Amino acid sequence: MWLTTELAKYDIIAQAVVLEDISYSKQFERAIEEKQIATQEAIKARNKTKQIEEEAKQKVMSAQAEAESMRIRSQALSQNKSLVEYEAVQKWDGKLPVNMYGSAPIPFINLNK
Repeated sequence: MWLTTELAKYDIIAQAVVLEDISYSKQFERAIEEKQIATQEAIKARNKTKQIEEEAKQKVMSAQAEAESMRIRSQALSQNKSLVEYEAVQKWDGKLPVNMYGSAPIPFINLNK
């Protein structure tokens, strides 16, 4: 380098050069700051995209699990008709209907047997 060559003319051997208190123009400093801000915003946007993708994957997995649960329940109900009655009893609040009309069935009471 140029500095070492120039100093060697005066029998000075430079092994390292340290520059301190360097000042730049306001425009240059502002450009560096804006670049850093833009870089951080780009990283933030990428992280947000990854978060949205993960949330979408979780929703898909949840929907698939729900669909599989419904398929299994449907299969069980179609194979065992008394399970339908069991499910109805599980959801019943214990109250009989207040109004009864002509051919309306009475819940859970089979009078035909």
